[in-house]
Amino acid sequence: MMGVCKSWNDQICGLNGLFADIAFDTTDHVTISTAAKFLQIVETRSSNLRVYARCITWDGSQAQKDFFSRLRLQSWRFVCFEVEHTSPSFIAYFNLSAPGLLRLVHTSPLPERLFASSFTNLRILDTSVEKNFPRPTTLANLVTLRLKNSDSTRHFCATSLLDLIGSARHLEELQLTGFTRFTDGSETRRLICANLKSIRLARCNLKFILQHLQFPNANSFDVESYGIGSTGQLDLPHFGDTDYFSPLRACPVPILDQHPLTEVTVHMQDLLVNHTYFRLGLKCGTSRAVDFTIAFRQSDSWEAYFQSSMNEILQRIRLCAAVDLSLFHYLPSPFGTPSRPPSLREAPLSFIDSAFFRLTQVVVLRTDCSLLRDITLRLADSEHVILPNLKCYSFDAETLLTPMDVVVPDTVACLRSRFIAGSPFAIQYWTLDDTGEV
Repeated sequence: MMGVCKSWNDQICGLNGLFADIAFDTTDHVTISTAAKFLQIVETRSSNLRVYARCITWDGSQAQKDFFSRLRLQSWRFVCFEVEHTSPSFIAYFNLSAPGLLRLVHTSPLPERLFASSFTNLRILDTSVEKNFPRPTTLANLVTLRLKNSDSTRHFCATSLLDLIGSARHLEELQLTGFTRFTDGSETRRLICANLKSIRLARCNLKFILQHLQFPNANSFDVESYGIGSTGQLDLPHFGDTDYFSPLRACPVPILDQHPLTEVTVHMQDLLVNHTYFRLGLKCGTSRAVDFTIAFRQSDSWEAYFQSSMNEILQRIRLCAAVDLSLFHYLPSPFGTPSRPPSLREAPLSFIDSAFFRLTQVVVLRTDCSLLRDITLRLADSEHVILPNLKCYSFDAETLLTPMDVVVPDTVACLRSRFIAGSPFAIQYWTLDDTGEV
């Protein structure tokens, strides 16, 4: 449009409603001058203009200063604003209110003066914070809140966090990252977030948060604790009588307490040096899910810690009469199916002999090939019967290092033993593309 003749330019710019949305990205310096000219043309002619701004690069050049000087006057048109900068010279350009702002993404700690700290209609807030939250006048319309504590080793003001969540009466999604230590938290104060549907806690003090937040209608709960214990300590305890899920005794999760589970999925693998990756997925049908992802340091008694943790969580949940159990000794892929393992070491005995194999509700068992032989031997043990109501055992054949003709005798002996014992089941093998054969 900048290259057409003046008469065409005037005709194009005179069209009402031609420009409804305009987006800027400061990572591309070539567009800065063009965007400034574009704003100059449309700012007085398009009353319904919506501005989507992404301010990632700030070099303080005269071109950027001129652009931001013009852009700041359009803050009342802002719909989405993504920014990484908090320097006073940058924030000074965006200290006017933005009443139409719906989405704010701020990767560095949120400053107090940004958009006059007023976010009346904000729907999505994704930002980093430190020590406390510079609370705006209201967040009554907030639907999604994603907060990251910029320094997880420092104490964060609990009152500030609870006030923020409490002011968001329509909140549906909550994500907290790095909130391990809190100050001035009231043990008696509890927020009931009736509209909250999805909760994700990454490297957080699980016990403290569950003590203060209730989400009776949530259908998704995800906890990630890489090197963080359930009470926020920077390393898991030296076990003893403790376990990871002990906070659930006094601080139950409604999804687990109110709905019987239909699927249990476990991933376990050695991760880096002397660390174990563990993921427990619990599902109730297709609409409700709880996931715990833990990476803990191995020590002399880590297997006992794992066993006590599994016993504890199984006491805290209810299972349907028929449950699908999946056990994998390698990491899941981003697509939800197990990825091809680079190597298959033997699974720890604590995994094979865990409480999952004592569940009478399991009717379908699914594993990777690294567990096949140990599980087959245990299924064939007539003196110590495991999974007595198992109807189908399905395993991954594509990554099987041992030829099938070597494994077949073990599976045949297993099937014969279970048939004689009166608890027969079918064998099914599958490949990574999820095609299965019986």
